[in-house]
Amino acid sequence: MSGAGAGQKAGAPSGQQAGAPSGQRAGAPGGPTGGAPGGQNAVAPGGQKGGAPGGQKGGAPSGQKGGAPGGQKGGAPGGQKGGAPSGQKGGAPSGQKGGAPGGQKGGAPSGQKGGAPSGQKGGAPGAVRALRPPRPVLDPWRPQGVTVELEREPDGELCPAATVFLTGAECPFTCVFCDLWRFTIPGPTPEGALPAQLRSALEGLPRLLREAGLERCDRLKLYNASNFFEPRAVPEADLEPIARLADGFERVVVECHPRLVDGRVRRFADRLEGRLEVAMGLETVHPRALPRLGKQLTLERFDRAAARLRADGIDLRVFVLVGVPFVPAEKQARWAAASVRHAALAGARSVALIPVRGGNGELERLQRLGSFRAPDLELVEEALARSLEAVAASRRRVARGSEDPRRMESLVRGVEATRGEPAVQLDPWDLERLGSACGACRRARLEAIREMNRTGVPRRTGCDGCGR
Repeated sequence: MSGAGAGQKAGAPSGQQAGAPSGQRAGAPGGPTGGAPGGQNAVAPGGQKGGAPGGQKGGAPSGQKGGAPGGQKGGAPGGQKGGAPSGQKGGAPSGQKGGAPGGQKGGAPSGQKGGAPSGQKGGAPGAVRALRPPRPVLDPWRPQGVTVELEREPDGELCPAATVFLTGAECPFTCVFCDLWRFTIPGPTPEGALPAQLRSALEGLPRLLREAGLERCDRLKLYNASNFFEPRAVPEADLEPIARLADGFERVVVECHPRLVDGRVRRFADRLEGRLEVAMGLETVHPRALPRLGKQLTLERFDRAAARLRADGIDLRVFVLVGVPFVPAEKQARWAAASVRHAALAGARSVALIPVRGGNGELERLQRLGSFRAPDLELVEEALARSLEAVAASRRRVARGSEDPRRMESLVRGVEATRGEPAVQLDPWDLERLGSACGACRRARLEAIREMNRTGVPRRTGCDGCGR
């Protein structure tokens, strides 16, 4: 899902040096450059044919960033109420009958009617897709990349994690901030293709670990630029062989839209030798921005999916955007922190902040309308610091018993689920390319972000030159 375009959730291209610990989201073989201990290498096994992004070798796309791309016909959530980040009430997405995308034409979720999302200034899904650049031609029997990185756990430990970027069917949702569709194929994923990709990727993992100076890797992330529990993307027959290939890993992370969290998740968890963690995109709790992102998500829907995962003994990872379209620039950091706090309330053990970057056509259109501004280093540093402070404050309120009684039960559940507080990190994908208003403090801000990723301790850079 959960995305050169936007909504970016990370990865590594051929020959990449892995960067700071990340909670990154799927399918974007990108290129973190900063600061994690270890100097881990990444490799892209290849497989991209034809129209691949320029300069790319071995089929690992570069420049991808992602949310939940493509193919959707239809509306966004309607019936959403409330002004406060935590007080939003859900409702069924506008005009939509049915939950999981099944049997849809053009990728629209089953029974959904066309039209722009309720109140949306952004384009209708068809218009969003029309602004896209050409889709590269990918080989569905080859993974797009593999990375090894150190990722911070809720207890502060840095643990090696391998991420495999799988090639498969496009996501049925069309988010305005996403371009993960570039790293998918236009039709269904062929049965047997994903186990073949994973087998190929794992064969190269020992070499990656040696190059990174690591002795072991207990965490495996399987990111398919779509939804792991959508049958067009991951055939039912492939779940058992994928689970067997994941034997030996203590934790397996997959991504899925909250609307597609159903009985298939528990059945896959039961097949695994290790523990399952599902990554879901919350994006934002801003009550007017969320319905306009094309994601077809309400807070109520997200919370129900999180509660189901919790009840089934499945861990939760959450993606939150920085630089959300339709949110004023001066309020971005505050709303990012509010969104991270909501994720903590839902029991997330890991939260990744994802800077939104342009490049998918729709974001450039929104930028011309004044509805989007790409985040800079100053903003992402402040958003990360505020988010770390927000989850720490929630934990203190629980310890003192001073939290709002209406929120105490969910906060306690979240604290119990993470044995403390979630590991909040900024996705370091392409961090060096973020703009900055001041050259004098740029390097210091980059290091502050990397240090917060490593330690979980808030930091802010003071600069006499820019006053920020």
